[in-house]
Amino acid sequence: MHRDAAKQRPFCAYVCFTQFHPPVHYHPDSRGKSGGGKGSAMLAEIDYRSDQILDALAKAGIAEDTIVVWSSNHATAHAAGVAGSNGPWRGVFGSGFEGGFRAPALVRWPGEVPAGAVSSEILATSDWMPTLAALIRQQDRVPANRPIDGADASELLLGRSETPPGTLSSVSALKVRGCRESGGKSRLFSVVPKPSMDLSSSPVPDGLRPDRRSWRADQPDQ
Repeated sequence: MHRDAAKQRPFCAYVCFTQFHPPVHYHPDSRGKSGGGKGSAMLAEIDYRSDQILDALAKAGIAEDTIVVWSSNHATAHAAGVAGSNGPWRGVFGSGFEGGFRAPALVRWPGEVPAGAVSSEILATSDWMPTLAALIRQQDRVPANRPIDGADASELLLGRSETPPGTLSSVSALKVRGCRESGGKSRLFSVVPKPSMDLSSSPVPDGLRPDRRSWRADQPDQ
């Protein structure tokens, strides 16, 4: 970041924290910092590392001209020993219900994204690419010769719209669990497959190990 800032060169830093995903672990320096258990230690670790990034932006003199996105790709799963709460929402990590994918996200861009604004709308991880491209006025560089899994939600972040565009669907155990429709209020509904549908015989999606297919198909609704 310092090198790019010194050369006034745009950059993208993608930082993936392993917390709160199993295996549950954290740096020894975080042990006991919060006075809580493992979950609190992991939270303290993420907080400290996030501060390091923000401090680096400030030292490079680009904090006011940098878009910072802090988000999680899934909610908690108590069965896996992951701490946290999904609040009133039904489901856990991997379930496909709202409690499985409604997670916090923060966006910081001084002077552009309204400070203190709060939205209960849901975005998908795949929305970030077209959204960030639009925010920096590089939407023309998004490939137009292929389908793009994601929608430009820049108007929502800039406070010019109350709802994100596009349709968002959630899938778990090879079933569509819900859908968010554009142009109106978010609506999530459960889709029950026909009795004749045999999920265990469905094709294995790319990247999903065969030994996990039966586990997902047999996973009880939560």
